[in-house]
Amino acid sequence: SVDRSGATLQQGFEAAGCTVCDMQVIADNQEEIIAMVEHWVAEGIELIITTGGTGLGARDVTIDALLPRFTRRLTGVEQALLQWGQGKTRRAMLSRLAAGTIGNSLVICLPGSTGAVRDALEVLIPTIFHAFQMMHGEGHNA
Repeated sequence: SVDRSGATLQQGFEAAGCTVCDMQVIADNQEEIIAMVEHWVAEGIELIITTGGTGLGARDVTIDALLPRFTRRLTGVEQALLQWGQGKTRRAMLSRLAAGTIGNSLVICLPGSTGAVRDALEVLIPTIFHAFQMMHGEGHNA
């Protein structure tokens, strides 16, 4: 299957001036998801975004895999994404999307639909870039 939501994310962030270092399609397997994200964290990737695996199905394991590894939750980001999504579809409340940090990386786990990803781009860009200034100790002035 074609990863349309990943391509939409990549295009959105590149259009905002970000360099997308890597994009992978991974099976619905907790060990594979954890290994890939931990690899990116070790590589010093600042922003890691996953799509898919946030629902209520048996194969929706992304949140189960990554949430225990979060060092901090970004509940404000989660709430903003959910609120924006709920303005478009009531089903957004059934998403288990998550945002937080793992080490020095910001990790955002989004639903897999292209609509959810387009909504997330509207919410995240450009505000999310301020997180990196804060994480690097540059304060709240920008």
